[in-house]
Formats: sequence, structure tokens, C-alpha cells
Amino acid sequence: MDIKNIKGSVFEQKTDAVVLFIQEGRLNSSKSVLQADKLLQGRVGKHSLVVDFTGKPGQVLLIQGDSNNAKLFVVSGLGDEKTFAKDANKKLEAYRSATGSAFQKLSGMKIKSVCVDVPSVSSDVSQAIAEAVELASYQYNSYKSKPKKSALESVVFANGNEKGIASGQLRAKAAILARDLVNTPAQHMRPVDLANSALDIAKKDKRVKVTVLNRDEIKKKGMRAFLAIAQGSHAEPKFLHLVYKPAKSSGKKIVLVGKGLTFDSGGLSLKDAKNMYTMKMDMAGAAAVLGVFSVISQLNVKAEVHGIIAACENMPGGNAIRPGDVVSSMSGKTIEILHTDAEGRVTLADSLFYGSKLKPSMMIDLATLTGACVVALGEEIAGLMSNDKRVSEKIKKASDASGELIWELPLFDGYKHELKSKFADMKNDTSPWAGSVSAGLFLKEFVGNTPWAHIDIAGPAYAERAYSSYTPIGGTGFGVRMLLNLLENE
Repeated sequence: MDIKNIKGSVFEQKTDAVVLFIQEGRLNSSKSVLQADKLLQGRVGKHSLVVDFTGKPGQVLLIQGDSNNAKLFVVSGLGDEKTFAKDANKKLEAYRSATGSAFQKLSGMKIKSVCVDVPSVSSDVSQAIAEAVELASYQYNSYKSKPKKSALESVVFANGNEKGIASGQLRAKAAILARDLVNTPAQHMRPVDLANSALDIAKKDKRVKVTVLNRDEIKKKGMRAFLAIAQGSHAEPKFLHLVYKPAKSSGKKIVLVGKGLTFDSGGLSLKDAKNMYTMKMDMAGAAAVLGVFSVISQLNVKAEVHGIIAACENMPGGNAIRPGDVVSSMSGKTIEILHTDAEGRVTLADSLFYGSKLKPSMMIDLATLTGACVVALGEEIAGLMSNDKRVSEKIKKASDASGELIWELPLFDGYKHELKSKFADMKNDTSPWAGSVSAGLFLKEFVGNTPWAHIDIAGPAYAERAYSSYTPIGGTGFGVRMLLNLLENE
């Protein structure tokens, strides 16, 4: 989609549709809406009364234009100004949501061109609107024989901020790559395919280097915990190490670890059919990391950034790991496998230990790790756990700015007894109580003194219903924009 910025009135543009924003209850005081009402001979006001449009969040008013202006006028509600007047981040999310609502309405129409009235010169507002335009317009049609293509070809921002528009498009582009990777069926997104996606990123960006280890090389590194989960599948596991080095470094080194289970059947502790069909999404953490690396140079991040992904399938083959088996991790700690469907923490044990040896100033992992986190926080909010308050505060700040919601959970040492095994140093399965916290405590055992945070994205990584106006069903790309916001400030 072509997006460009122009100076001048939105009402002077030759376009199929004009998008206007309005705060709740401001129908009679918004300059742009009053101007539209005058052009349309009072139809905005009359129609708003008929359909009870007041500018509430999610409300969209459609008014037919005439031959002298746009074919269609779209007025999208921002909600009550009081809810975001003192919170810049809530204001940005209001613009994302309102933009998404408007473009969702337009998606099924034969609208080729849209002009958006940008009501602020702020780069942040233009960025938020640009993000939402791209994210709300997203479609995944790769496997449809007769895909319904959007008619939309071009979007013009009237009086937007050029820098903000470009930044928003980049962030959306990165999230869309993550969505595409998650939405790809598992038969075409095996560990080698994920590795090839990383190599494609490096081919396009000379500042990104990628090392891909095969099974024998992984074994030489001592990552036997990772290999234990992979051994039930015919698909060869791959260990990916991406490195971005800026032209001028801030001196900081950050490690991003993404869980990379390209398909999770549960192994011998087999999932039922209802809980298995979405398990192509169990590499959403890895997808988010690759999304970040796809644009990291263009955002001119100053920190040195490493991406770590242990990619494999968890399958119930004849050589699969068995409940009761004991495996040795790269750290030397032994793990009793009581439940083969608690596999993510086992692969992450080796990934996190490997990452900690790089001696980063900060390490963050993203993983679709526990159903317990979804039970606690629902489908829209990720769980955050950290051993370092400075790191958790940075992530929360980035979360607020991006509109990607997180909630901090305690790494309560009183639950460490849950990890005790009778036959090994620790076990991979715990009681059903506080399952997300005990999983976080398990991971903490492999990071040493590294400032670290774990983000459990099991809820928001994959949407079985569209939970926002710019989030479709399927892969959401959750975490990408949040991480980019964090990295940009390091």
C-alpha cells in the first residue's frame, strides 16, 4: 500500500473516501466535522442523530459524498477526551483504535483511495495512525485459491508528520512479518523454514549477521535439553543466533530470546484436537524476534542486539522424549521431564543459558509458555516476570507507548519448591496453581545474574477473535512494536 503525506485541506483532495476523527460529544465543535457538515449540506448532523452517533470508541459514521468531493466521508470516534487528556499513551491508542475501526469499515468496499485528516502535527500521532492503517488492512490470503483482495491502493495523510508516518509504517511492517510467520501452516514453517527467514533478513541488511546450527553442532554446544524436545520429530532442529551491530554503538548489549516451537503436538503427553490445531503459533516468540530484526537497522537502534531462537517441533515419534526421562541442559543442570507438553521451558533453558554467556546488559525472552497465564490475564494481556526492576520498568514503559498490554506477575521464591525433583536437579512440571509463576521461576534458574525479563505471550500472540480494530484473527505480531520502542531508547 502506498502512503504519502501532503500539506493542505483534506477537503481539497481527489479521493474516494475521507477519514475524520472526533472526540465523544464534540460533533458540534469539531472544525473538520463542521466543515464536512457544511459541504454535505447538514447531512453529518442529521445522520448522526438517526444512528445515535456521538463519537464513542468503535463508533463509525458513514456519509455519502457527492460529485464535488469524496464519494464517502468516514467519521471515527475517539471516545471521551477525559479518558486520555492527561495520558499521551492512551491518546495514541485512541487514534490507533479509531483508525482501525474506520479502515475495517472500508475494507469490504470498492474504495481505492483514502485521505486521512491528521489532527495533530505530533510525530507520535502520525506514527500511531500509520501503524493502525497498515495493521488494520492486513490480510493473510496465501493459501486461498481465490483470495478477496482489498481494493485500497493508496492512503494520503493530510498534514501529517513525515517522520512519524515512516516510523509507523516500519513498525507495522515488522509486526506484519511476525504475523505472516505465525499464520504460515506448520508444514511450511518447519525449523529450516524459520532459519531461512532469518537468513533472508540478513541478506537484506548488512548490519545483521545470522549463524544457524544444525543438530550435530547443537549437540557439540551441549544443548541436550533442547535436543531432547526435538528428538521426536523428523524435522531437524535449528539453533539461530542473529546479531545486529550499529554503526555507532551506545555500548549496551541486549539479548532477545524467542521460543521457536514451529509445531507443538504436546509430544507423548499429547494435546487433544481442540487444543492442538492452533499450535503452529507456538513459535510466535521467535516470530516477534525476527520481526524486530527485519527493521532494526532502519530504526537506527544504537545498542548491539542479539536474537536467540531454538527452533524445533514437539512430536510423539518413536524416539520422542518420555515422561520420567532426565535430560542434561547446557548449564549442567539436569531436568526430569514429567510432562512433555511443558516443553517450551526446556528449550528455553538452553537458549537463556547461551544468551547469558554473551554477558548482556539486558536479556528478554518472549514465549507462548503457559495456559495458566491466559487463565490469569485473558487473551489480550501478556504476563511479565523479571529479576530486575529496571528492566521490568523499561518494558512496562514500552508496553504503554505501543498499546501492547502486559501485567507484571511476581517471581515469588516461596514457590521454588514446585521445581524440586526426586531424581534430578529440577522438574519441568508443577502443580496447577500459579503455573505461569512457577514456569518463570524455572527459567530464572538458567539466567544467572543477567538482568532478565520473561514475557509470557500465550494469550495475545494468536487471536481466535479480533480483540481490537487493528488486530485480525490469527497471528497478531504481539511484542514487536513494544520491543522496537524499548530498543529505540537504549
